[in-house]
Parts: sequence; structure tokens; C-alpha cells
Amino acid sequence: MSKVVMILRTIGKNKLLRNSVFIGSIFSASEFTQETILGYEKYDWAKIGRFAVFGFFCNGPFNYTWFRFLDKIMPGNAGRTAVTKVVFDQLFAAPIIAGGFFVVMDILERKEDILHDAKQKTLPSWLAGLAFWPPAQLVNFKFVSPQFRVAYVGIVAYIWTNFLCYMRRKDIHFTIGSSK
Repeated sequence: MSKVVMILRTIGKNKLLRNSVFIGSIFSASEFTQETILGYEKYDWAKIGRFAVFGFFCNGPFNYTWFRFLDKIMPGNAGRTAVTKVVFDQLFAAPIIAGGFFVVMDILERKEDILHDAKQKTLPSWLAGLAFWPPAQLVNFKFVSPQFRVAYVGIVAYIWTNFLCYMRRKDIHFTIGSSK
């Protein structure tokens, strides 16, 4: 048996690993898409790789663990349960992942101030996500079988991650309580 086949079988058997590889692929595909749309003459493979690293090591494992936790404390998919899961997801997981994305990307880019982008972009990204994620997560918690939740979110996240790629490039000056 070839080593590639052995690796693929190992990935397929391990749910956490399978989900992490999938999410890492989605994140890197999103940056690749952005660079294509923006007309880059040469792709920034290092940046695409950083998105893959975040998806594989951070977002994939986080989502896998988070969805298992939600299903354990709130079993089932009844309407009220699904809505409650959405509320928990948006109040707890969404801000962590939004802020974590900017911090981890700044660490991977070796920026001096690894909190700069998080301070400027987490709240606007999370607020934008409140228009995007609740309907998507309601479908997830109501209709998607638990073993496919990370995959479903990964597919939906392709669209969202394109937005995050855009936010990474955007120069935002955001302050809370500013009078001007």
C-alpha cells in the first residue's frame, strides 16, 4: 500500500483530523480565491499557507470540539434547542474565533503588535457575522447530522472566510466610544 493511501485512510478514520484538514483546505481556498479575484500576478503561497495553518490547527479543532460540546449540553435538534445553540454559538464561539483569527494570523506573519488587527477588526467582523452566521447555524443545528456539522460549516465558511480575507486587507480604524 502506498504511503499516500495510508495517510488518506488515517485522515478518513480520525474525525478530528479529517475535519481539520477540510477546514484548513477551505481557509486556504478562500485566500486563493481572493488573490484570484484581486488579480494577483503571482499567488502569495506563504499567505495561503498561513490560512491553511489557521484552519487546520485552530478553526477545525475548535469547531469540532465546540459542536460536540453544544450537542452534549443541548442534545437534539428541536426548534428551541437549535435556536439556543445558535445564540450560544454567536455569543461565545463567534467572538473567540473572530479575535483568534486576527491574533493567530498576526503571529504567523510575525507582526510586532499581534493584537493590533484583533483590536481593530474583531468587533466589526463579529457584528458582520451576526448578519451571516445565525441563519447558517440554524440550518446546521436544526437539519445537519452532528457528524457532518464541521463539514457543513466549512462549506458555508468558504464564503465567510472570503470576507475575513477581505477584512485582513482592509485598513480599519475603529474605537469604542469615539465622539467623532
